[in-house]
Amino acid sequence: MTGLLGIALTYARTHSTLLPRAPDNHDTFLDRRRDATAIIYEILSLAMSKPSKTHIVYKANLNFRLGDQYIRFLLDKGLLRKEVDNKGITVYGLSADGERLLYFLEEVERSLSVIPSPSLRVIP
Repeated sequence: MTGLLGIALTYARTHSTLLPRAPDNHDTFLDRRRDATAIIYEILSLAMSKPSKTHIVYKANLNFRLGDQYIRFLLDKGLLRKEVDNKGITVYGLSADGERLLYFLEEVERSLSVIPSPSLRVIP
């Protein structure tokens, strides 16, 4: 597979992170691994509002090191743009390619219901 979706899926095959465990230790959605594609989807979704790195890390439920790796990856691939807002804070927005990839990932979500919406995630 080539193009932006191919980049995301290739990256997803080699990287993943764990969501926090549910307090009762039952097998719930929160116990499953979240792959890189889902994390990329969340970061791109968040970038629509031009958040800071701290906001991305917090809202995507990542540690700072992992969040920084994903943000650098997305910047290197030209999917995010680094900007400075009117308060002098570094923020991240979507590039045209990032908007296109987000559209494709949303289509995958609608078609297969495999990528959970960031607004539907429950964080204990």
